[in-house]
Amino acid sequence: MRYIRTIIILLGIFCALSMRAQMPAGTTADRATRVKDTVTLSVQSGGNFIRLALKNLPATITYIPDTAFGPEPVLLQRGDTMSSLNAFADCKMTWKWEVEKFVPEDDFEEEPATIIELKAHEDALLLVEPLVCPENSDTIIEVWDSIAWYGETYTESGEYPTPLTNDKGCEWTVTLHLTVHKTSYSPVDLKGCDSLEFEDVIYRKSVSMRDTLPLENGDREIRDITITIAHPSYGVINEDDICGSFIAPSGKIFYESGDYTDTIRNVAGCDSIIALHLDITPDCAVYEPVYFCAGQNTEHEERLTDLYVLRYLEYIYETPQKEWYMEGVIIQREEARSFIDLARAESNLRTHYVDSLMPVKDIIWTYRSAMETQDHVIEPTDGPQWIEAGRITMTVRFVCGQIFVSDMETDIENAEEARVPVKMIENGQVVIFRSGNKYNVLGNKLQ
Repeated sequence: MRYIRTIIILLGIFCALSMRAQMPAGTTADRATRVKDTVTLSVQSGGNFIRLALKNLPATITYIPDTAFGPEPVLLQRGDTMSSLNAFADCKMTWKWEVEKFVPEDDFEEEPATIIELKAHEDALLLVEPLVCPENSDTIIEVWDSIAWYGETYTESGEYPTPLTNDKGCEWTVTLHLTVHKTSYSPVDLKGCDSLEFEDVIYRKSVSMRDTLPLENGDREIRDITITIAHPSYGVINEDDICGSFIAPSGKIFYESGDYTDTIRNVAGCDSIIALHLDITPDCAVYEPVYFCAGQNTEHEERLTDLYVLRYLEYIYETPQKEWYMEGVIIQREEARSFIDLARAESNLRTHYVDSLMPVKDIIWTYRSAMETQDHVIEPTDGPQWIEAGRITMTVRFVCGQIFVSDMETDIENAEEARVPVKMIENGQVVIFRSGNKYNVLGNKLQ
């Protein structure tokens, strides 16, 4: 028991420490204390009066006795006793009343209000918590560009009143007095070669930066500055088989082969030095020869385009020579006949007379045997053919009218010479002719 009693004494001491001197409540109705905000009043035994404006209702009033278990107080509004809620808090029994808002029946010369009377039986404290609505307010702000204010975004200077309410029924207005300073953005793009001076600073490397300039009207300009420092560049151009001339990147025109240097400006304003290695053909036109017979035209050139020229030339006539047009023609001779390839002779002739040489128009072969008195025409075969002893005449007519005639005998006096084998290519294989017969390289007789 001694231990429990000690605790109660200490508890009483602690609770007593919470009591402080407060402003007293009025002791008469005409001297009722006006309460506009939360306040703690001291009350005495007997009648205590407070005045609450209707705009401060509803309100909560809490009676805090000086002792842990004091006598019960009574709260009257307009002569009526109000019901309380009792609770034990802060080391003592408390009484709490809710004063509701009402519509006044009386006429008030001043602000409508209600008088609350508290009858107490001891000295105590009275906590009064009225409804306190926010008052109209003015806010002066200077911002850059824009501001978000009670759910709205403002970008222009001006006065913007905003009416507000809350769940307690309060209505008030907050007015924004706004000054907006504008921000403008401008890019500054500078390029230099090796170095660049900008606003008294020399830059030798590329850099990006941002600065802010205040303007006379209070606004500002933000500059995004990009400085690009470039350096000379070098390149090589190799050009072969150039026709006529070469246009360099700078626009300079070169007409002769050689090594040159060309200089242009690159995108950063630096020199771009280009080595040129040029092989230029002054006249690269194609000359197409057109041949004509003497007396039908004159030698001249006719330029159809810049790169295509017709060159008119007179045919050159050349007398056939037996040593080349008879090559490979006589395959074998015998005493009474010869193995002759007339088609080979025609091929030799036509192959020789090309380009500027006057071409062959046609070739006529005539033959007269030893027993005949007149010539008759013979036709060459696809390969060598045996022709009896006699005389063959070859008549070559050229396109311009020239005629060449040549004779040859088709027999020999030495029969032994005829027995000498002769080799030639026939149908892609080596064929040996001996005594009028065909043999392959193995000695086998061919049909």
